[in-house]
Amino acid sequence: MYGEEGCDLAGMVAAADASNHSILMEEEVSQGVGRLVASGLVTLDDNHFGLTDAGRAIADKCQGGLIGQVRSMHSLLGRQRLTDGIWPVPAGAVDAAFSTYKAGIASGG
Repeated sequence: MYGEEGCDLAGMVAAADASNHSILMEEEVSQGVGRLVASGLVTLDDNHFGLTDAGRAIADKCQGGLIGQVRSMHSLLGRQRLTDGIWPVPAGAVDAAFSTYKAGIASGG
């Protein structure tokens, strides 16, 4: 999730779009983030996401370019015992993150 500093929800939206032209839906974010947090792979602090040491260890094993790393991460996560979890996404947060992301693109950022 963007190196050592992690990212916010807009950064997650940007990464999903960049890696596979995916527009995240609220349910996907709720389930995906919930599972990663419950499994001890991602931290969530005031809507800022970061990797735990266990998450960083998995991320460090990813190989390939951008698309290859996405496939590699899916494969690596498929080998992990993940815990179900739900992150209660704040109302409107995904739409606001997408708007922030689009505004960044429009401004060249």
